[in-house]
Amino acid sequence: MIIYFAITNFKSFRDRTQFNMLAGNYKRFPEHIYTGFTPNILRCTAMYGSNAAGKSNFILAVEVLKNIVLGLFELENQEIPFFRLDEECKHLPTKFEVEFETNKHRYSYSISILNNKIIEEWLYKVFDNNKTEVVFERIVNEGKTKLKVGGNKRLSQKEQLRLEIYAEELNKRSVTPFILYGMEREIEIIKEPFFWFLNNLQVVRPNYYYPRIVESFESNLAFARLANQIVNALNLGIKNIKVEAIPIDDFFGKGDETRKKEILDELAGGEYDGMNFEKDGILYSVYKNKNNEINVARLVTIHDGIKRDVQFELNEESTGTQKIIGLLPAIINAILNKAVVLYDEIETSVHPCVIKELIKIYLDAGSEYEGQLIFSTHECNLLDLDFFRQDEIWFTEKDDSGVSHIYSLSDFKPRFDKDIRKGYLEGQFNQIPFFTEPEKLNWNL
Repeated sequence: MIIYFAITNFKSFRDRTQFNMLAGNYKRFPEHIYTGFTPNILRCTAMYGSNAAGKSNFILAVEVLKNIVLGLFELENQEIPFFRLDEECKHLPTKFEVEFETNKHRYSYSISILNNKIIEEWLYKVFDNNKTEVVFERIVNEGKTKLKVGGNKRLSQKEQLRLEIYAEELNKRSVTPFILYGMEREIEIIKEPFFWFLNNLQVVRPNYYYPRIVESFESNLAFARLANQIVNALNLGIKNIKVEAIPIDDFFGKGDETRKKEILDELAGGEYDGMNFEKDGILYSVYKNKNNEINVARLVTIHDGIKRDVQFELNEESTGTQKIIGLLPAIINAILNKAVVLYDEIETSVHPCVIKELIKIYLDAGSEYEGQLIFSTHECNLLDLDFFRQDEIWFTEKDDSGVSHIYSLSDFKPRFDKDIRKGYLEGQFNQIPFFTEPEKLNWNL
């Protein structure tokens, strides 16, 4: 779970800007808080702001950090997007910081990048009294890397020599995070925080399609059961979602042997044992089932007919229904798999009441679940203190210099009976005014 995330000199964020998921001193909705850890952590947050205020940039920053850690963002070939409206920022580092909880352990990780090279990186273990223990520290000064691993532990001569070798290699690999390098060297104390980035942190874009959704419906009974319970609760007219699977040799006839070979070759060279492709407007997945057989499968929906059940292709459903089904993996991963899901523009193509009910289902799952759902939205139907706590509502705004800022509704301490939606639309919760006065538009010219 994320405790806090901070960014400096990234896209529209110039100054160090911090967002946190710490629960405030509010009595309402205790089920919205994960209390199995100190400090208490929120399970959900909604982020509001006008267009181009910085909401998507905030989520992008989390995604870029994850990709840097995993080696998917290649610093030698990709430039970190710094704040371009201030010339001085070109010569200043971009910095990402995140504090998180995993397996009852708390970690704080930071990385600073200048001219596409890592100049500082550290990982600390944090304890209840806020004391820290160094997992590793990496500082680059005048092109030389200084490395510290394992806190104040006295190193043997062999361990010290190994550390010097690591530092020498990192001088040549200035674009490689030590958290990734440490995994390559199988340094045990790095594995737990690295796997949090790999397995528990998920960023979802508006047009994202979870690549293993079909496989999850077929092979994960808990996923399929919860997904169908949610779909039924939303009253979409769908009785059931199921998988239609066909052996790959039956799916591709003699005229499709070339296409079949292309898919099998791509499957053999892929990062996991499944892939997606489209045919006749229908999205199919190819993967190995429990019996190690390769199937071609698709999702279909079942509706109540007048006399019998009627099956529909997924692309026959409305755009909103397809979007909701696409949302299910994120919601379910947050409930069942301790995933931290950041969802950009969660309300796209979905009715406001359905989104509200979907989030309510997630929140009502209970405080024992360690996952988190952090999303950006324009949907004012959620701005309701009978639905969210004050500390679950955040705002992103951009000032006259084009700099984005983030702040919480808690900073304003509104009354419980206040109409938050009306206040937001009137600009009452803006630390930085962004509504233009109509008379300044010169409409009469």
